[in-house]
Amino acid sequence: MFPMKSDNKFPHVVIIDDDDISMFITRTIIERSGSFYAIHTFNDTEEALSFLKEKESCGNSDTIDFIFLNIQMPVCSGFMFLDKLKELDLKVAAEVKVVMLTNLISPEDIHRCSQYKQIIEIVEKPLKEETLQKIINTAIH
Repeated sequence: MFPMKSDNKFPHVVIIDDDDISMFITRTIIERSGSFYAIHTFNDTEEALSFLKEKESCGNSDTIDFIFLNIQMPVCSGFMFLDKLKELDLKVAAEVKVVMLTNLISPEDIHRCSQYKQIIEIVEKPLKEETLQKIINTAIH
């Protein structure tokens, strides 16, 4: 179960995707859900890692509940990002739930996702409202 506030909203979500159009769609779907206080977006995994490190080092008590993470990115794949996050030994690495985003779900991606305990779902882009609602419902029950 996730740490929802009294108004049934999650504190934070992070979206990491190098594709601006996909990022816009994902952000719009998440905003429309009304389920999050803050949405943080990054086109680059290093920027996202810096944000997560800074957030934790400041002692900010608001958690990052979800990361929506593109699998295929040119410099650092979604899987490489998760490996780097684990190496940093941040609290968020153990607590966050990750939704992997991809243009085409392959058997290899499914296998790799099964090797990460943080990954709760792999979905084809673009994210759909029904898919997000299912993810949220699963998270709160």
